[in-house]
Amino acid sequence: MKNKSNVSAPRSKPAKPYAGFPLFARPSDQWAKKIRGRLVYFGVWADPEAALARLNREWPYLKDGKTPPAVDLSGGLTMKKLVNLFLI
Repeated sequence: MKNKSNVSAPRSKPAKPYAGFPLFARPSDQWAKKIRGRLVYFGVWADPEAALARLNREWPYLKDGKTPPAVDLSGGLTMKKLVNLFLI
C-alpha cells in the first residue's frame, strides 16, 4: 500500500470575473483560450484584467495563425530602434 501523505488535494479554479469573460481557468493558475485548435495562455488567475488586455492585443494575430509581436518592456532606446529611426 502506498503512502498518500504527499498527495495534495486538488485546488479549485476561480470563477470567471463576469459573465461572457472569453477566457477560462486552467489548473496551471493561468487564464487560457483555445484558438485555431491550440491552447494559448494569457495570464495568471490573480490578474484577469491583464490577461484580457493581452488577449485583446494579440487576438488579431492569433486568429490569423500569426505570431504576435513581442512587447518591449524596457521602454528605452535600443541600438535596433536607433538604426531604424536613422533609416526612416
